[in-house]
Amino acid sequence: MTITQSDIDKINQAIAKGEHIVRFADRMVEYRSVDELIKARNAMAAELAKAQVCSAIALKEQL
Repeated sequence: MTITQSDIDKINQAIAKGEHIVRFADRMVEYRSVDELIKARNAMAAELAKAQVCSAIALKEQL
């Protein structure tokens, strides 16, 4: 699954509203707690940041 900023934004919205269900483009995920949402959001943010760094490095190497 490719993580997008939109996915992270949806989790942030659920956290802010105290909701446990997040609807992504092709699926719905029900989290057990806000703590689980926060952990998922943090993991997704780390994965997205890593992908962005890898893309920047690849781009730099092409120059």
